[in-house]
Amino acid sequence: MALLEPDGGAWHVRQRGPLALADRVEETLDAYDAAGRPDQTAFRMRVEVSGQYLEHPDMPQIAVRTEPA
Repeated sequence: MALLEPDGGAWHVRQRGPLALADRVEETLDAYDAAGRPDQTAFRMRVEVSGQYLEHPDMPQIAVRTEPA
Protein backbone atom coordinates (compact mmCIF):
# COMPACT_ATOMS: atom_id res chain seq x y z
CA MET A 1 0.00 0.00 0.00
CA ALA A 2 1.17 3.51 -0.72
CA LEU A 3 -0.64 6.58 0.53
CA LEU A 4 0.27 10.06 -0.70
CA GLU A 5 -0.41 12.81 1.85
CA PRO A 6 0.09 16.58 1.70
CA ASP A 7 2.87 17.75 4.02
CA GLY A 8 3.03 21.54 4.07
CA GLY A 9 4.06 22.57 0.56
CA ALA A 10 5.34 19.08 -0.31
CA TRP A 11 4.02 15.52 -0.35
CA HIS A 12 4.81 12.58 1.92
CA VAL A 13 4.38 8.92 0.97
CA ARG A 14 3.43 6.34 3.59
CA GLN A 15 4.10 2.77 2.53
CA ARG A 16 3.11 -0.58 4.05
CA GLY A 17 3.23 -4.16 2.94
CA PRO A 18 5.77 -6.50 1.38
CA LEU A 19 6.48 -4.17 -1.57
CA ALA A 20 7.50 -0.50 -1.35
CA LEU A 21 5.06 0.42 -4.10
CA ALA A 22 5.86 4.14 -4.38
CA ASP A 23 9.60 3.39 -4.55
CA ARG A 24 8.97 0.83 -7.29
CA VAL A 25 6.90 3.32 -9.31
CA GLU A 26 9.61 6.00 -9.01
CA GLU A 27 12.35 3.53 -10.02
CA THR A 28 10.32 2.45 -13.05
CA LEU A 29 9.62 6.04 -14.15
CA ASP A 30 13.29 6.97 -13.73
CA ALA A 31 14.31 3.96 -15.88
CA TYR A 32 11.66 4.90 -18.49
CA ASP A 33 13.02 8.46 -18.67
CA ALA A 34 16.64 7.21 -18.86
CA ALA A 35 15.66 4.90 -21.76
CA GLY A 36 14.39 7.93 -23.72
CA ARG A 37 10.68 7.36 -23.00
CA PRO A 38 10.26 4.53 -25.53
CA ASP A 39 6.98 3.97 -27.35
CA GLN A 40 4.77 1.17 -26.05
CA THR A 41 5.53 -0.86 -29.19
CA ALA A 42 9.17 -1.15 -28.04
CA PHE A 43 8.17 -3.33 -25.06
CA ARG A 44 7.70 -7.09 -25.06
CA MET A 45 5.65 -9.26 -22.71
CA ARG A 46 7.23 -12.53 -21.57
CA VAL A 47 4.97 -15.11 -19.97
CA GLU A 48 6.37 -18.00 -17.95
CA VAL A 49 5.09 -20.32 -15.26
CA SER A 50 6.68 -18.01 -12.67
CA GLY A 51 4.80 -14.94 -13.93
CA GLN A 52 4.40 -12.26 -16.59
CA TYR A 53 7.19 -9.76 -17.31
CA LEU A 54 7.33 -6.53 -19.30
CA GLU A 55 10.72 -6.11 -20.98
CA HIS A 56 12.63 -3.43 -22.87
CA PRO A 57 16.31 -3.69 -23.83
CA ASP A 58 17.21 -0.40 -22.07
CA MET A 59 15.20 -0.93 -18.88
CA PRO A 60 15.11 -3.36 -15.98
CA GLN A 61 12.53 -6.14 -16.31
CA ILE A 62 9.15 -5.30 -14.76
CA ALA A 63 7.21 -8.10 -13.09
CA VAL A 64 3.58 -7.51 -14.06
CA ARG A 65 2.27 -10.58 -12.27
CA THR A 66 4.09 -13.32 -10.42
CA GLU A 67 2.78 -16.59 -9.12
CA PRO A 68 3.02 -17.17 -5.37
CA ALA A 69 5.85 -19.48 -4.35
